[in-house]
Order: sequence, then structure tokens, then C-alpha cells
Amino acid sequence: MTLWLTASSAAGIMFASLTYVATIQYTGPRISALLFTTASPFALALGYGFRGEMVSLTQGAGVALIVAGIVLAVLGPRQETGARVPKPLWLGVSLGLLTSLGQATGSLLARPAMLAGADPVAAMAVRSGAGAAFFIALLAIPALRPAERPPIPSLRGIGMSALAGMVVGMSLLMAALARGDVGIVTTLSSTTPILILPMVWAVTGRLPAPAAWAAAALAVVGTALISLAP
Repeated sequence: MTLWLTASSAAGIMFASLTYVATIQYTGPRISALLFTTASPFALALGYGFRGEMVSLTQGAGVALIVAGIVLAVLGPRQETGARVPKPLWLGVSLGLLTSLGQATGSLLARPAMLAGADPVAAMAVRSGAGAAFFIALLAIPALRPAERPPIPSLRGIGMSALAGMVVGMSLLMAALARGDVGIVTTLSSTTPILILPMVWAVTGRLPAPAAWAAAALAVVGTALISLAP
């Protein structure tokens, strides 16, 4: 079980976390969250290819709606304040897709361990512990060391993010994988776009454009079709 969870950590945390942070830098929080919903189609495809989990026509329609929502977000009017440095959008989209593939692969690799009866909290500890060891090891490379220590408010924000996403979120994800198909579980964990819009509004003080709400709605409806299909 430990081997499966470590491999899951390599794909879903070590690789996907690096590309996800880069995606936010290139596209901003709203589009990066929408790109994250492509973990659902990737998970469905991986679940079908490696575990024989079937995909219905309704689920296929859900995938199409998710893709339509992402296209609307990317091609619609830009209102992002999260992308700090102007960079090619295509590169950010590519990194976002790689992030979703890594997340879906991580869920697929964790599934055997959870089916074998692994405790969700213990599974979370193995995955996050392996990820932490990896990122600490990266600090041995001088070029990757931060130029200065982050200020206390930033460290506090990082800690709260880790508590919510890594500890609580990952434990619940592991528990879900013990009971549901990879594609369905990953889909349900991809409802971030509709949840992040009011958060972006609260943090930046700028109301997201109607196209952003429409894109998020398409992604969430697509997610519902995938998860609720018989």
C-alpha cells in the first residue's frame, strides 16, 4: 500500500503542485481553477483504460460541457488580477492540463491502497509526507532556494492553505476513493470553479465578469452530469 501511495504522491503532489503553482502565475486563480476541472475527463479516461470503469453518453456530455466552460473562460474577456507577470496564455493552459493529468493519475494510483483498507488519515500522511520530503530535498539545489524568508503573514496564509487543502481535503479525498470510482471521485473534487468566484470577488474586490460565471456554471453542470450518470 505504501508503494501505491508514494507513487500517488509523486503524480498528484510532487508533480501536480509544481505545475499548479506555475499555472496560477500564468493564468490567474479563476482560469487555473477551471483548468483543474479537466481532472474529471482525465480520471474518466484513466479509470476506463486501467480499471475498466465504464463511461456513459451522459458522462461524455459532461466532459463536453467542462471543455466548453474552459474555452469560454480562456477566450472570454480577461479580468484577472492573479496573474502577476504577463506570460503566454497557451503555456499556462498547457501547465493547467498537466496539473489535471497529474491529479487524476494520483487518484488512480491511490485507489488500490484505499480498496485494500488503508486508513484515510494514514494515507494522507503517507502522500503528504512523501511530498514534503520531496520539496525539502529541492532546497538542496541552490538555484531553487528562496532569496529571502517569506514574511509572517504569507507563512500564515500558506499554513492555512495546507491545513484546508492538504490535511482536510486530502483525507476526505482518500476516504472517497475507498468508496467510489476514480472518475466520479475526481469529478466531485473538481467543483472548485464555482466556489472560487466569490472568494476571488472577496479578495480582489472585483466582481467576476458574466462570462466567468457562465464558464463556471458550465463546468459544474458538466461535473454533475459525470457524477450523477447511472
